[in-house]
Amino acid sequence: MDRLRYPRRADDRIFAEIAGCFSASGARCSGATPAQVEAAARFGFQAGTAIQLSDDLGDVWNDKERHSDGLSDIRERRVTAAVAYALQHEGAAQEQLRAYYQATRHETETFVRDACADFQHQ
Repeated sequence: MDRLRYPRRADDRIFAEIAGCFSASGARCSGATPAQVEAAARFGFQAGTAIQLSDDLGDVWNDKERHSDGLSDIRERRVTAAVAYALQHEGAAQEQLRAYYQATRHETETFVRDACADFQHQ
């Protein structure tokens, strides 16, 4: 199930890579040694990864202050760190989440339409 791995795409790491480059560039411009430049690059990459994780978690909890379209990652079936974590822990929630991520768009739309119809008839 390679599709359900994190990071979900190579471009998810771009922010971390850019942060690493900026950190290394700043160190190099300030006259740092090669070892210090490498350390700055690692620090920047880790900081960028932390920012990406924070962004992913904000999307799960529908943080509208930071996200104009809350829950978009889940709706678009992006495997974020939170989704990857949930998929590693057995239980009903894992099964439902796995089924949602594996379903086709048509199956999901049909499920939502049917669930709404059932709810309206109650």
